[in-house]
Amino acid sequence: EAWLLGQRRRLTGGVDGGIGIAGNTNGNNSASSSSSSSNFHGQRTTMSNVSNGQRSGREIMASDPYLKRIAEHLMRLSTIQRPNSSTFAKLNLLLNELTGWLVAAAARSGGQYKDPDEAAAATRMAVAALLLSAGEALAHVEHILRSCGQVQFWVPEAVTTAMALLNLFTVSLHIVRASFQLQILAKQHLQAVLFQQQQQQQQQQQQQQQ
Repeated sequence: EAWLLGQRRRLTGGVDGGIGIAGNTNGNNSASSSSSSSNFHGQRTTMSNVSNGQRSGREIMASDPYLKRIAEHLMRLSTIQRPNSSTFAKLNLLLNELTGWLVAAAARSGGQYKDPDEAAAATRMAVAALLLSAGEALAHVEHILRSCGQVQFWVPEAVTTAMALLNLFTVSLHIVRASFQLQILAKQHLQAVLFQQQQQQQQQQQQQQQ
């Protein structure tokens, strides 16, 4: 019980009621399990605010009702003393919701950058920040499940929490890069069409002059 209380305080910055990035002790009930980067909301992410997790974790997440709800459910599940199959089913549902949000956010960020490598780098930082605090919460739940002897509810077919989060991370990067590559191909095609039209117009003008 003492360990659980200490972990809860560490995850919530000393305040009961929300999950934040470990080490952030600002104390805010609006903290969340996912520290989405501000570039998902139209702003660029800097390495500093990803690493310290101050604004990217609490203030940004407080403005996103969807992720705030997921965070609250995660914290509620992480405090269950005797988890069962229903607990795991709810956790799995939350992971699926988080996956959907992450994929959609990565796709939405496609219009902010001209270069796919730059976009992938920004998205990578944002996803890393998001998964950092989400991973803290899930690791906390995993410890409870293991300590209660309910490992079978947490590791179906040997898929660990880390692998699940890594899969989310990888999928999001593939999607955002693919979206930029499609944009670049479309832009190149449009430029080629315009160039051909200009050439045809020039040829027509030359023929008329002759």
